[in-house]
Amino acid sequence: MLFHFIQYLLTGICIISTINIFLIYKLKSNTAFSSLLSFLNGFLILHALSVIGMEPFYGNQFWLSHYAPFSLMYGPFLYFAFPAITERKIGIQSIVLHSMLFFVFFIGFLYIIAFKESDAFRLLYYKVLSLITVISISSYTLLAMFLNLRPINDQFRQKKLMILGAIIILMFISIVTIVAVTSAKQFITKPNAILLLRIMVYGGMFMVTILIFKYKVNMIFLKINNAAELVKTDKINLKPTLYRPAKYKKSTLSSKQLDEYSKKLEKLMLSQKIYLATDLSLQKLAQLLRIPNHHLTQVLSLKIRMGFYDYVNGFRVQYACMLLEREPNMSLEDIALQSGFNSKISFNRHFKVVMGCTPSSYRTNNPVFK
Repeated sequence: MLFHFIQYLLTGICIISTINIFLIYKLKSNTAFSSLLSFLNGFLILHALSVIGMEPFYGNQFWLSHYAPFSLMYGPFLYFAFPAITERKIGIQSIVLHSMLFFVFFIGFLYIIAFKESDAFRLLYYKVLSLITVISISSYTLLAMFLNLRPINDQFRQKKLMILGAIIILMFISIVTIVAVTSAKQFITKPNAILLLRIMVYGGMFMVTILIFKYKVNMIFLKINNAAELVKTDKINLKPTLYRPAKYKKSTLSSKQLDEYSKKLEKLMLSQKIYLATDLSLQKLAQLLRIPNHHLTQVLSLKIRMGFYDYVNGFRVQYACMLLEREPNMSLEDIALQSGFNSKISFNRHFKVVMGCTPSSYRTNNPVFK
């Protein structure tokens, strides 16, 4: 009964991971985060298929299918997710460094299968792999918990929530692995206990595929809602109105205060990139600056001489220019969302106002940095 449930879990992992890869492909999201999710789903399929395929042939040698070194890669995948959230590229050196243990043990695993080494060698391999697995999963879980504490822009909140779910799952798998390793002698005489532990581990893998599926479905609905909103806007022929601050002939703030607030505002925009949040408003910005709304309005009107949305969209357009130059494969719709715009149409309109050309023309005339 338990064995068949494991087979169902592994089959479910393969099916949902395949659907996830299809959704990523259909969304045409050529971002670092989407690429990472594609590789992770492919790895989950490889892991599940290896167990499904090997157990009929090596069922009496549990270590062959149960202790292949696939678990050594889930920690690195979680670690790679943090730079990918903000679309920072993951360097080749970093990938090689964090994947080294997996490849070393995988080569050893293939060597044992091919040459059928002695029981003593297999037992040593199993003990070392078990110890390294516990250390790897536990270390990466703690590192991910620390990285997750760092503040992040609202724009990336949904991705971070998915990563938080993955951290919880990895914590659970870490605990199960520690219990399995420290109580190995007791479990050997209890086949059902071993099967139950395996169900917990494969159940964690299954939950990861569900998390990714849910995230991608949410992205699809977000695009549908944006498209519906744009259609509605086009039908009623509305033109977006930009917020214009009141014109102050005489400010209640001194010249020194205006200068201080202006510098504080610029520092906040440049250091935290809060303009990337699509729901940023004058009220939220004033709260972040810890000043009254009307003080921020006076700074924008008298010191910067721009409306709120003109000011914020200027930063968004500059950020979009950077993405257009450095990410030649990223779609314009993704660049719009990554830059803080609610839609591609809004992005195109503001981009042309600021830069004097369309985003596609800008990309054509400004090749990727070498």
